[in-house]
Amino acid sequence: MKAHKLDLQAMKIEITDATISLVKKFEDFSSTIYPCLAGKPTIGYGHVVNEAEKVKYKNGISAKQEDDLLKEDLQDAVNCLRKLIKVDLHPDNISALLSLVFNVGCGEFASSKALKLINQNNLEKAKIELFDSKVGFVRIGNKIIQGLVNRRALEAKLWKNYV
Repeated sequence: MKAHKLDLQAMKIEITDATISLVKKFEDFSSTIYPCLAGKPTIGYGHVVNEAEKVKYKNGISAKQEDDLLKEDLQDAVNCLRKLIKVDLHPDNISALLSLVFNVGCGEFASSKALKLINQNNLEKAKIELFDSKVGFVRIGNKIIQGLVNRRALEAKLWKNYV
């Protein structure tokens, strides 16, 4: 499996082809700006567009821009995990968390009970908090979204309850 080495300093986190495939499987691609399910302006593979980018990407993005945005967003997820995770994790757990953090954002993950459980090495309970179809990261507002349930189920298959 080819690993995409981005600027990974302290924690050894690699963005693998499997991680990229997982993200692409669940993030609809659009070369033009559209509102995601949460109502945020989005382009490419789930890239949330800021105000400056609304002008920059008003006519859409190229394949190179799409690839660059995806790598930048995955790098943000790497940086988030590097900052927040205080324990060693199995590489498959890192892949699952990269997909999740890419999807929900660092802030949402940082304030979660799941992160606390991970850092306590309670990986079995963390798996429930992360991926369970009732309590995991499966909602937009108070509504359970089937696409998020499906995504969390696939991420959960990667999860190991050991390092």
